[in-house]
Amino acid sequence: MTTRAEIEAQIAALKAVLKEKEIDPDFTPKELVRWDPSLIGTMLHMKHPMNLPRTAFQYIFKNVSVDEPDKLYGDIKNISYNFQNCNPEAYMQQFVVLSIDGIDVNDSITGGGSTYYDVLLYNKYNDFAAMTSIPFWCKTKGEEFGPGHRQDYRWKNLNNLVPLDTFDIKFKNGLGYLRLCGPDDNILDHIYITSVVKYPFQTKETIIDKYPLSVLYEEWKADKVAGRTRRSA
Repeated sequence: MTTRAEIEAQIAALKAVLKEKEIDPDFTPKELVRWDPSLIGTMLHMKHPMNLPRTAFQYIFKNVSVDEPDKLYGDIKNISYNFQNCNPEAYMQQFVVLSIDGIDVNDSITGGGSTYYDVLLYNKYNDFAAMTSIPFWCKTKGEEFGPGHRQDYRWKNLNNLVPLDTFDIKFKNGLGYLRLCGPDDNILDHIYITSVVKYPFQTKETIIDKYPLSVLYEEWKADKVAGRTRRSA
């Protein structure tokens, strides 16, 4: 039989593990470049594990079938528009650049003056968590088709639709926000120090993820514990 002391020891060990997984709140974009100014201009990259187009969920449908009431589906293949300031081949991912003022994160979308072209909006943050989700349009819901359009018929004939509850998505003010990693994941393991290059005589960009941000975090943390204010040689 487990004793009280053994249970308390197990709880203490679990708390120690959880504490170890916590990210030091002092580890921010501004702090990172203060610790090592040579990192100014470094690009960071985070991508959803699925190869979802940047406009993957342009069309959101609400099922009206009695079998699955109030369930939302996204049409991931019916893509018909692009962004004015984004290549149509882009995926659900974030790219940011380290600066002394923080990072510019795409956190919203606005209409660009026509039906098929919109603009990605960026704002400044001093928090790596700001780049862990990405906005996308929610253009329509099923009930907007109205009576007589046989909305329920769509679910029997379209194989492009995926249930949105399979993704970690939050909705706010007409936009969906897709989380780029699991809610229990260490985000620093999914944010990469990245280079973008082009091969000679080609225009397509190649993304090279070098190593996760957690590598720099561990080095920064060791310097902090040792009382070193700058990156050690």
